[in-house]
Amino acid sequence: MNITQIKADIDFLCGSTSGTYPDADKIRNINIHYQDTARLIWESDGTWAFDDGNNTDEAIGSRTIANASATYLIPTTALRVKQVEVQNANGDWFVLKPRTYEDIHISPEEYLTGTGMPLYYTLDGNEIRLYPAPGTGYTTMSSGMKVRLSRAVTEFPVSAASQTPGFASPFHRTLSYGTAIDFVQDPRQRQFLAEQKNRMDKGLTRFYQKRQEDNPSRLMPKKNWRQYT
Repeated sequence: MNITQIKADIDFLCGSTSGTYPDADKIRNINIHYQDTARLIWESDGTWAFDDGNNTDEAIGSRTIANASATYLIPTTALRVKQVEVQNANGDWFVLKPRTYEDIHISPEEYLTGTGMPLYYTLDGNEIRLYPAPGTGYTTMSSGMKVRLSRAVTEFPVSAASQTPGFASPFHRTLSYGTAIDFVQDPRQRQFLAEQKNRMDKGLTRFYQKRQEDNPSRLMPKKNWRQYT
């Protein structure tokens, strides 16, 4: 279903029109339920890395690192950091091991001080901290760090028409149900729509839990890195 069809389906489900339920309100509520559907997928999808099909680039951030600089901002679109990699001076990429402050047991300012080839990273708020800090001669500075992400969905603009949700098409109607529930006032009608949405959401969860049941694996990103600052 594309957005035009979803809006028509919403009107069908709750007896609304573009006058009684304006497009701006429909799209706002569609986007709210789109974010919630993505959350369900991320929670249930244990083997594949879900990414909104409307994103036009790979879910990888790439940035330049600086000598003796240990902390870097996480891309604002990131909901989850899955992997951090740093390129050494020879051009080879190495996966860093995640650490928590509980793992370190000492002040982070006292842990692997100095510079060199980073081995570990911690996440603190909206920052990634590398241990040790990258050093000239050990790492490639220009676009020398990659971060593999789970990121937010691309929301639909009010003018959306032919765009489609970026998840499995048999479950697109969950957006219709959710957005219709936001409009209807009759308790029995709301209960009926909620039951239908719950049934569809359970099917969506089962689908994403089992879609690679025989051979669990992760999607391998292509080698075109998205820049962030």
